[in-house]
Amino acid sequence: MYDQCDRPLLRTIDLGLGISRAHVTTIHCYTGSQPTVDQPGASLERSRAAAVSMVPTTTSALNQIFNVLPEFHGRLSVSAVRVPCISVSAIDATLQILEKPEGSFVEFLREAFADSTLIGLTEDPCVSTDFRSRPESLVIALPETQSIEQRQLRVFGWYDNEWGFSARMLEMAERLAARSR
Repeated sequence: MYDQCDRPLLRTIDLGLGISRAHVTTIHCYTGSQPTVDQPGASLERSRAAAVSMVPTTTSALNQIFNVLPEFHGRLSVSAVRVPCISVSAIDATLQILEKPEGSFVEFLREAFADSTLIGLTEDPCVSTDFRSRPESLVIALPETQSIEQRQLRVFGWYDNEWGFSARMLEMAERLAARSR
């Protein structure tokens, strides 16, 4: 199941600064749908051994984003790479920004997500295993944030797909239970 890590990020930045164009690459752990050894398959790339190869592949993320954020039609592209990692994935987003933030992009991100339970922030230099069992849908790695002339923004973030999705389902169950009381 593809986690919804990119939607709150894109929506918040678009509302705060405007996004003219964006490209998001999901860097995702390999899955059980990929072979453990090279073998014939539907495509040459997807027939390669998952635990030893980085595999460029298709993703359903773009259509899922358009279902929730149709305003991104014509200004967003998404690609995917499956990597030999057993848990914790990442997104690498490059955004063309319409308005310059008041301060730096890092300050904008800190303020925008200060109280968020969906998106966390880290100042620490980290690797994927540092984010196992994190409940946020995305943790933005602030040291990886880069910009060019305050018009292009690169955001990199980590997510534990299964753990974050489970956290969102528990929150939904709590909301539904509260409504039925």
